Amino acid sequence: MPITIDEIIYRGYVSALIDGERARCSYIVSNLIEQNVPVYDLYVDLFQRSMYEIGELWETNKVSVATEHLATSIT
Repeated sequence: MPITIDEIIYRGYVSALIDGERARCSYIVSNLIEQNVPVYDLYVDLFQRSMYEIGELWETNKVSVATEHLATSIT
């Protein structure tokens, strides 16, 4: 049975994005793939959700445009 992307995994991914830690993001995604998380779930529950959050952080001046661009590039 595939695992789901819980809040702890999601928060770890967003934190890694904000910190510009490409390798940590890749590690998280690789582990999810190895655990048979459906691709749809990766795209919607991790990538889309995190991009919306990063966009909101940028819009409210909580992260810089550089951080937003880096997070987008990593994802």
